[in-house]
Amino acid sequence: AAAALGAIVGAVVCYALVLPPVFDRWMALERWMRIGISVACLLPLAFFSPERPISAKRVAPGFSRLLSWLPRQLSWLPPSGGRSVESGFSRTRDPEWGFSRTQDPESGFSRTPRWRTLPAAGLAYFACLGVGFMLIEIGLMQRFVIFLGHPVYSLTVILFTLLLGGGLGSALSRGWVTQRRHAAAALGAIVVSVVCYALVLPPVFDRWMALERWMRIGISVACLLPLGLLLGVPLPAGVRMLAAERPSAIAWAWAINGVTSVLGATLAIFVAMHWGFTRVAFAGATAYGIAMLLAALMKRSATVPDAVV
Repeated sequence: AAAALGAIVGAVVCYALVLPPVFDRWMALERWMRIGISVACLLPLAFFSPERPISAKRVAPGFSRLLSWLPRQLSWLPPSGGRSVESGFSRTRDPEWGFSRTQDPESGFSRTPRWRTLPAAGLAYFACLGVGFMLIEIGLMQRFVIFLGHPVYSLTVILFTLLLGGGLGSALSRGWVTQRRHAAAALGAIVVSVVCYALVLPPVFDRWMALERWMRIGISVACLLPLGLLLGVPLPAGVRMLAAERPSAIAWAWAINGVTSVLGATLAIFVAMHWGFTRVAFAGATAYGIAMLLAALMKRSATVPDAVV
């Protein structure tokens, strides 16, 4: 672990010193070549995780488990030999991946792909949260760039306020978001708030543009903090609902939420280039509206215990 962390520190220092002059020389290359060079430079650094440094002893077993897992996901047909489709198969629970599968005890092949046993509505709920959060954040950022007068101020104020509000909302939601209708109410409030922000903020900001910068920063924080509190509610509420339905799928939910967050940032740029930043905010509100509908499709549970999260 110490060696991996030391490698990260050394790599970051070398990147900061070496990359600027190297990039100046390669600026005339084609864009696709520059993208490939960027990926080649960043991939070794991304290989080392600050939370769990990767070692060769852990990579090899994990890679071998992945290779043994993939054929079972694709091999849902029963093995040949003239036996009945149902005979010889048993329901088992895979301790490595956390959900049940139908397996032939002799051949070891699964008759049904295990990804079909995952709760589709629950995972789609987390996907909508990941996409929607990034769409809302980037959609509002452009408005505050104009209001605050500099992209650095806009980025700092929005990230600080939304992340602070999201953390406080997540902490507070544990006490009062204990039922499905509470999570649905929070999602509906997010949809209404984002639509109102996208329509009301531009003319209001035009009137307050002449104020001092510190006053505009204070107004921005006051506007964004309530939205941040609401944005912090759906994720922990969804984890509690999914834990009541399928606890083993929580890891999949976190993974899908992270992936769709990255995709949401790319989608926000695409939508902004073609239809403007107001439509980006509307798209984020739409994603949260879909999440509200998906929450109703998850397994109904009157009360979800706080001990799950």
